[in-house]
Amino acid sequence: MIKTMDQAERDAALRVADLMAAAARTAPKGSGKDKVITIILTGEDKAALVKEMHQAAAEYKEDFIERDAFNVESSHCVVLIGVTSQPFGLANCKMCGFENCAEMKKAGANCAFNITDLGIAVGSAVSVA
Repeated sequence: MIKTMDQAERDAALRVADLMAAAARTAPKGSGKDKVITIILTGEDKAALVKEMHQAAAEYKEDFIERDAFNVESSHCVVLIGVTSQPFGLANCKMCGFENCAEMKKAGANCAFNITDLGIAVGSAVSVA
């Protein structure tokens, strides 16, 4: 079997993406509650993201979005990392700046624990890349 440089590069990118997703998901979390979500886009799904990015660049007249759309288009895959928006339900936290989780949710704000967990997850993923 002969494996071309292009095939090896694609295989390596997908292996690293898998490792990044695993690192993000297994990163330490506030109170041990796992709210991290990871997705790897390739093929048509990645192309749909690129299309949306081009549309957003035109709508918002932002050159950097257009630049990033071309970067995503030329990549083998994209790793997306996020967290669910469920508050922890703590009575006396106030780290988000609101009196309690109900007030934070009512205002459409984000839980400080979830945002911190996202940052740690992204850092863990980047350390693998």
